Amino acid sequence: MKTRSFPEHFREVAEKYSERPAIADLHQPLSFAELDALSDRIASGLLARGIQSGDHIGLYGINSAIFVAIYIGIQKAGATVVPINLLYSPEEVAYVLHDSEVKALFYFDLFAPVVSAIRPSLPMVGNFICVEKDLPALISVPVSNFEFQISCDDVAVIIYTSGTTGKPKGAMLTHRNIVSDALCATKALKPRIREERFFVVLPMFHAFAAMAGIVIPLLNGCSLVPVPKFDPAHTADLIEKTGATIFLGVPSMFNLLLRLPEKHTAQLQKLRFCASGGAAMPQEIMQQFEQRFGVLIYEGDGPTECSPVTCVNPIEGLRKPQSVGPAIPGVEMKIMNETGDELPHGTVGEICVRGPNVMKGYWKQPEETAKSFFGEWFRTGDLGTEDD
Repeated sequence: MKTRSFPEHFREVAEKYSERPAIADLHQPLSFAELDALSDRIASGLLARGIQSGDHIGLYGINSAIFVAIYIGIQKAGATVVPINLLYSPEEVAYVLHDSEVKALFYFDLFAPVVSAIRPSLPMVGNFICVEKDLPALISVPVSNFEFQISCDDVAVIIYTSGTTGKPKGAMLTHRNIVSDALCATKALKPRIREERFFVVLPMFHAFAAMAGIVIPLLNGCSLVPVPKFDPAHTADLIEKTGATIFLGVPSMFNLLLRLPEKHTAQLQKLRFCASGGAAMPQEIMQQFEQRFGVLIYEGDGPTECSPVTCVNPIEGLRKPQSVGPAIPGVEMKIMNETGDELPHGTVGEICVRGPNVMKGYWKQPEETAKSFFGEWFRTGDLGTEDD
């Protein structure tokens, strides 16, 4: 499949599977045609308000159908999404909005107190759009028959990484980055086209959930189930009620699901498989989960700067516990020393990645960008080994 912008790929899939559910939300279900139309109206509303190609737009909200529609609508307008980490303090939110030079901010009413507190310090934000109160007016604008004016090398999203030192850095991911990562990860994940329902309770502001929970399912004609908050019992109920087939989680979630009363066991047994990332999966938790629920957990990994999926244990293939698996098709990985030389197998070194999924760079930080690469190889900062 030829690489184009995410909205262009999505439009093609939406026309092909127009009546299929894109968002399998019990309260706000949307077919592919409905999601395509709603995101068109959001894009038209932004263009009518003077948003231009290349502008940056903040998105401060919880997992929901409307979050997905806004995410796509911003990009359809040729603008860049800047998702806001919900764990940030008001000062950190203000820093990200300032640093990324956003021209507009979508926010959910839940975060109105934070937005009110920092609004005086954000004179560059021309449009504050409360989703519950202001979105109806925004999308009432007649839809313009706009053609996508988007290049593959335009920045689709800037995701701020909470670095261990200093201020968060904005990783610029282009449309080429996210589409190529989605297409390559699809080959590794092998979703059953049109049959899968991805359960997305990981926060969509995060790169893992945005890729595996929005971009991959929507480019494959699959559904996603957006869930704003993780509660083990509610999760088990929703998996059953929505017919979810793939659960995306982090190790702590699997540990909590293991503590559920026996009455929930059958609900989780309906899953086809689980994908885990974000931290190393303790082998004991993996074994106990798989024995109780009969559902395999496939570990993968990747930093935000790599869109983020770089590797995953092969679905329905050989899994190695306590391993993040081989690189996904189209992505290369090497273990290197501090000078950028490849190390022999079995030697601990820095995991480095090369591929079309690797970011354009850090926003307004050329020096930090330069330090993050050995030539074309991105330095993840993570240590690892490669076996034979």
